[in-house]
Amino acid sequence: MDDFPVRLRKARLRSRLGQRVLSERCGLSGNMVGRYERGERIPNALTVKVICEELDVSADWLLGVKK
Repeated sequence: MDDFPVRLRKARLRSRLGQRVLSERCGLSGNMVGRYERGERIPNALTVKVICEELDVSADWLLGVKK
C-alpha cells in the first residue's frame, strides 16, 4: 500500500481535481482524500473502485500491483 498515496495524488493532479472536489465526487467526507494521500487512512475496496472510476485509472495501477 506504500504506492497508493503517491499514485492517488498523481492521478488526482493529472485529472486537475482538488482533494475536496474528488472527495465530494466519490461521496467521501471533505478531507478523506487528503488523509489517503498522506497515508493516514486506507480506503476499503468499494472506495477504491469509486476513486478509480472517477480518475479513470485501474485499481491495479492505483494500488501498485506488480504482476
